[in-house]
Amino acid sequence: MIVGKDHAPSTFYSAGIHPWYIYETDGQFQVLSELAKDPKCLAIGECGLDKLCSTPFEVQEEIFKSQIELAEKLQKPLIIHCVKAFDELLKIKKAFKTDIPWVIHGFNQKEEIARQLLAQGFYFSLGKALLNPSSNASEWLHQLPIERLLLETDDVEIRIEQIYKVAASTLNLPESELVSNLQLNYKRVFGI
Repeated sequence: MIVGKDHAPSTFYSAGIHPWYIYETDGQFQVLSELAKDPKCLAIGECGLDKLCSTPFEVQEEIFKSQIELAEKLQKPLIIHCVKAFDELLKIKKAFKTDIPWVIHGFNQKEEIARQLLAQGFYFSLGKALLNPSSNASEWLHQLPIERLLLETDDVEIRIEQIYKVAASTLNLPESELVSNLQLNYKRVFGI
């Protein structure tokens, strides 16, 4: 979901049209295009595909592709929401052949999907799923190249320090080393 230009945050942010909140495509995209030009807007997203939401899938694809084109034009990374649409996401990624970073938000899928995404250059943002040692994210974390890892809390009441601690333990790394790697990844993805 996006906010109006008059309500843009004073700190860094991302702006996108989430598949759950597509309601007036032309107007939404116009507002997004203006917000995305703001230097404080570091990324386009969340945007993406979700086969479980009520928005028609064809509309989701159209809006997602428009956001990819905007991200390419502005050279800003994409933060991607994807639910049960990874085959379609991979096809779109291959068709666009872009160098901008694509980050899968809240990744918690099986290893096979992770490997396919990794082969296409995706970054992975992991969050609360890491707090469950038997989650897909927890089980696959040690196989993920650290230069493709980001951590998040999303909108849940979990402190990022909790996520860092669990991730560092799972990776058998000192927390300070993990944080240093994450800071490099942040700079690589968001350009700051």
